[in-house]
Amino acid sequence: MAIGSLPKSSHLDINIGKANYAHNDYQATVSTKPAKDAKDPKQGTQSFGPSGTVLYGTGKAKSSGEVFVGQPQNATAEFSGPAGSGAFAGQTRVLEARARWNDVVDTNPMDDGKIELGIDGQAQANLFRSDQGVDYKTPAAQYAGHDIVWADAHANVGAVVGAQVDGSVNLNLSFSSALGFKGRVGVFAGALVRGEGEVRGYLGGASVGVHARGEAWAGGQAWADAKVGLTGLNASVGAFAGAAAGGAVGADVMGVGVEASGQVWAGAGAKASVDIGWKDGKITFGAEAGAALGVGAAGGFNVTIDTDRLVSEGKALWNTANGIAGQAANDAAKLAGDASRTAGDIWQAISNAANSAGQGAAHTGDDAGQAAQDVVDAVVDAATQAAEDTAHAAEQVADTASQAAGDVWNWMTGNG
Repeated sequence: MAIGSLPKSSHLDINIGKANYAHNDYQATVSTKPAKDAKDPKQGTQSFGPSGTVLYGTGKAKSSGEVFVGQPQNATAEFSGPAGSGAFAGQTRVLEARARWNDVVDTNPMDDGKIELGIDGQAQANLFRSDQGVDYKTPAAQYAGHDIVWADAHANVGAVVGAQVDGSVNLNLSFSSALGFKGRVGVFAGALVRGEGEVRGYLGGASVGVHARGEAWAGGQAWADAKVGLTGLNASVGAFAGAAAGGAVGADVMGVGVEASGQVWAGAGAKASVDIGWKDGKITFGAEAGAALGVGAAGGFNVTIDTDRLVSEGKALWNTANGIAGQAANDAAKLAGDASRTAGDIWQAISNAANSAGQGAAHTGDDAGQAAQDVVDAVVDAATQAAEDTAHAAEQVADTASQAAGDVWNWMTGNG
């Protein structure tokens, strides 16, 4: 990988599982299912060393072998929980030797349309080597069946004391974008420690990533490599002896990113590289240069436009936005319907209460009228009876008085 190229996203290939939280008909989902690690997490994703190459290849090899005297660590693990899932791997060896090589011989274009000749190999002898790495992914908050927000991260550290030699040459005469020539030769001896990290956040499928790496080494290295073809031009040459330290930082949005790198050298050496390429949907442009005689420095930059990522993440973001908008509209309509039905229920309850109150008031009015009439009738009856009793009493008094007067008259006249 050329210096400054953007690192790959997390190695984890997450298979979404669902743990649901539901309230009535509105549902939020968080994915918690652990992932199967798709690639050894202790392998670096970024370039290290003065030549800008990973010390030892990790791709498929036609033939490979290794021996070692001691291996105090060779561990892998997967983890998962409410906070996320991931994988860890670590390996430490003492007194190790390993080698790998590939060759390509395809000289019959009638079979597959290809004409290609090539060979590449690496050999490494180490007094000590240790590589450690971890991948991690947070749970993804989901809505309407779409992942909305999540993040992943990768971290890797390593150290080696040893020597390596590598070389490759490839000539491709196929009638395709692979047409071209590339070759490399390099040697390294010394000690190197390194570390790298990347964090990437996702919103509806669109990602924003930041990455950084740091390294320090002492020893010597020389290299030369070149690539010329339909997919671009890359050339790098240099030699260095001494001690150095440096690093790089970069960021990208949906695959469009920049990176800046720098090193400080104490020793003697020089390097220069240029990278202009377009392959597998990725457009790159970068350059780096450095020199030292006693004390020196190197610096570089890189611009990358990953059109595949830009298109795929843009499509994912669009699909997610559409899905969210549609579900949100449905939920809003349902809420409005629920609110309307609730308002109707409240109005019906008020109407029923009003009717009941009216009917009660009507009954109460009738009862009050009847009671008033009863009172009036009772008063009239009582008054009539009283008047009749008074008249009768007066009549009796009058009769008694008349009788008494007659008796007195008779006595006075002697008639009685």
